[in-house]
Amino acid sequence: MDNESENTDGLEPAPMGVEGAGSSTGVALPADDAANARARRVRKPLTQDELDEQRRRDLHASFNRRISYLCKLAALIIAVVAFATIALGQEVPAYVLMGLCLSVALLAIAMLQDHYQHKQ
Repeated sequence: MDNESENTDGLEPAPMGVEGAGSSTGVALPADDAANARARRVRKPLTQDELDEQRRRDLHASFNRRISYLCKLAALIIAVVAFATIALGQEVPAYVLMGLCLSVALLAIAMLQDHYQHKQ
């Protein structure tokens, strides 16, 4: 392939042997990427305290996900019941309004749980 026919952006082609360098653009060399990847893979073993802390974080995250799911499910059921009573003409406006407010509150709790989870 000819570099001149492919160069349509007006930039000069890179000299031979410097295709992947890009040092002026802040891109690391491929050799540096491989060395960094190896360094990330090699880690010291975790201590028992670190393992316990990781398990605690995992349990906390699992608990938050379950709370979020249950809040969303309860909000859905309450909203469906409220709208079903409206559709059937059997509603008591105060109870329907309280149910919809409770549904919104449960969704807010679920979203706060999700936001907290994604932040960590």
